Amino acid sequence: MKTVVIAIGGGLSGVDSWAYDLRRWFEQHPSYRIRTLSLGKKNTAADFSAWHPRQIFGVLQALKPSIVIPNYLPLLFRYALTHDTPAIGMCHSDSDYEYYIPLSLYEPLVGLFVAVSPECHLRLATHIAHRKHDIVTVPYGVAAGPLAPVRGSDTPLRLLYAGRLVQVQKRALDLVHLVAQLDALGVPFHLTVAGDGDVAPFLERAFAGRNDVALVGRVAMSDMRALMTEHDVYVQVSNFEGTSTSLLQALSAGLVPCVTLATSGVLSVVRDGESGLIVPVGCMDLMAQGIRQLHQQRDMLHRLRAGALERARAFTAEAHVSEMANCFDRVVSASREPIGEIDRAFLDRQLASAQRTWMMNYVRSRVAELVGRK
Repeated sequence: MKTVVIAIGGGLSGVDSWAYDLRRWFEQHPSYRIRTLSLGKKNTAADFSAWHPRQIFGVLQALKPSIVIPNYLPLLFRYALTHDTPAIGMCHSDSDYEYYIPLSLYEPLVGLFVAVSPECHLRLATHIAHRKHDIVTVPYGVAAGPLAPVRGSDTPLRLLYAGRLVQVQKRALDLVHLVAQLDALGVPFHLTVAGDGDVAPFLERAFAGRNDVALVGRVAMSDMRALMTEHDVYVQVSNFEGTSTSLLQALSAGLVPCVTLATSGVLSVVRDGESGLIVPVGCMDLMAQGIRQLHQQRDMLHRLRAGALERARAFTAEAHVSEMANCFDRVVSASREPIGEIDRAFLDRQLASAQRTWMMNYVRSRVAELVGRK
């Protein structure tokens, strides 16, 4: 049995959700077991938690992984370098800072690159053209579960936003503009905002005193499916994504996606007018008009719901497990080129710097959190 260790950040993110799903789906796999390592404060959902490099390396040395998946956390790349362990370079999002630049920098340590969308695949290939044959596209999967009930036409539409409340990438403040546009159109609705992040206080201030908007904070991944079944429409206002795990979960729960045309991961999932509605990024007036249509034309809502459920069948957990297992097989069976002395020294210096930066940022965030509690 070979062990694959996946690094996670311990927050409410699509990457964490994917890692937990993959661990669960591989429980009965004959060849591989998944272990999650949360880098940061104690995380009871992960198999292991550690924040200091000595702790992190201690966990890894005890597990003796055959493969590491660092995601956006460079500490596991350093383990891959010092212990000659192959890494899989996951490209979860259409982001230079989080994925394209680090993956191109640490490319000698990566046995295989896995992009979660065709757009991420193409952009990554422009950064590492000499490794383009080592890039594969593996979309996320989603497990079947309870469906949202079909509600009567006389009830307000129940809208759900589920994700990090940040402005970069997620554009969470656009929810304020969406609500204003819905008010202007006279559309009855109820919006649930599930998540946390640095713009949460601004949303609380903007929606104070409203009965039709509920900010429920971070929702445990184990409770997310039940929350989704209480809603009709899934709202996503992002500027860029990879492929949104929350979007796939919403499709499989029977919610109609009403989303912005992020730079990645939307067109490969949602068919505009068939399985959801797509508007340009930032155009909350058009999104509000689409939601008004869904409210006024419940037959359209039901038709798009059926289309969403049909699209969800293209992203099964079984298919994802099979494709990821193929990736693991390819990495462990491949012959690896030795890293030259100069390249090794350069990578070690870069990763040591990234490690120091990560530790400083972590300590700052913990201090800010502790000060905020007083």
